[in-house]
Amino acid sequence: GRFGTVQLLRRQPASTATTAGSSTTTAAAAGDEVVIASFGVDTPTVSFGRDPTCSVRLYYPTVAPLHARIVFSGDESEKKKNAFVEVLGANGMLVDGCTVYPNAQDDGSGSGSGKGVRTIALGNGSELEIHGKRFRFVYPPKEMRKALAESPARPANRALRLSLIPSAQVFDPRPSPDPRQNLRVLQSPLRIAGSSPKKNGSPGPGTPSPSPRGRQQDDEEEADEEDGQTITLVQGSHPRVVEEAKDLVILEDVDISAEERATAVDKQSPTAAGSAPPPPPPPPPAPPRTPRRQSLHRAVLIRSAQRAVWAANSPASHNSGSNSGSNSSTPSAGSSNSSAGSVLRGWQAPAAAPSTSPTRVTVSQAEQDDEADDETDTEEEEAEVRRLGLEVVSVSSGSESEDEVWVLLFSPLSVSR
Repeated sequence: GRFGTVQLLRRQPASTATTAGSSTTTAAAAGDEVVIASFGVDTPTVSFGRDPTCSVRLYYPTVAPLHARIVFSGDESEKKKNAFVEVLGANGMLVDGCTVYPNAQDDGSGSGSGKGVRTIALGNGSELEIHGKRFRFVYPPKEMRKALAESPARPANRALRLSLIPSAQVFDPRPSPDPRQNLRVLQSPLRIAGSSPKKNGSPGPGTPSPSPRGRQQDDEEEADEEDGQTITLVQGSHPRVVEEAKDLVILEDVDISAEERATAVDKQSPTAAGSAPPPPPPPPPAPPRTPRRQSLHRAVLIRSAQRAVWAANSPASHNSGSNSGSNSSTPSAGSSNSSAGSVLRGWQAPAAAPSTSPTRVTVSQAEQDDEADDETDTEEEEAEVRRLGLEVVSVSSGSESEDEVWVLLFSPLSVSR
């Protein structure tokens, strides 16, 4: 391929041959690796997972829908693009013999349950292992890189697809001797269990249990089967199928529709893989504001004005005012009544009482408030009000938006006894 080659490997067991009574080891020594299948990489992304749109489909319970992917980056002018593997599956994978898991991305709860992408550079001949399946990535030879880079790209609607699945899930109990019958089975929709190990128990019909608990377990198993996935292993008529141990290895050149390409792009995007940056934290809440206290000066002034109004409107004040007015009349100068003179001797007319009409006074809100937060002045003012025999009440001045407060003040009335 233009970017390299992905090979599916199998470790070759040791084999011996007997020659003239002596045991000699053949060329396939223990530890040698055999390439089962390989395909060239002509696209900038190779995905591994259980999703039907992945480039390498691994239908095993421990494999995530998008478990890992190989991406290529580099300048267009460079003849060689560097390969990187991105680990996405929660169960991780082996990269050159080292176990690698996704990064723990903080999701705000402090539990580290979020998963991020871990990216590792691949060298020539790096090996990847997912669910015991080993793959090797190889760069193109140096003498062929220029020619491969200048070769036309593969059409977007064509792609090589490698599928691995347990043979028992496809052929029960074993493949048919007729290849056409096997092809029809591979082309038919196949329902497989989900990704949970509980859902991937040993296949086979279960014996109904007469107990309620047994019936409940049977119902749960039926519900688990309904949560499975329907797939189609082969689309065309010329797949390359190899039975390796207990697995089927299927390599096919398939046609990809526009809908499948769009779905594959969405699932291979960083946002779908969970590598999107976390959302910005919400702004901190505004500090609480303490409401302003009512001014004691304002309450005292309003209370004094109310008492003056009550005193002016009371009947006793009107009667005393009229009596004082009649007694204040001066006797005539020519009067010879001695008794009247004795009665009026030493009496002086009281001073004229000021008008009881209210006078409107404008009191500044700033002067009335007098810094309501000052608590020391408030205690002294309350003591002074109680000493005068007045009652301390908290009266709102009305709208806080007003700049001034209008208070009615009355002059005290002079009452003669």
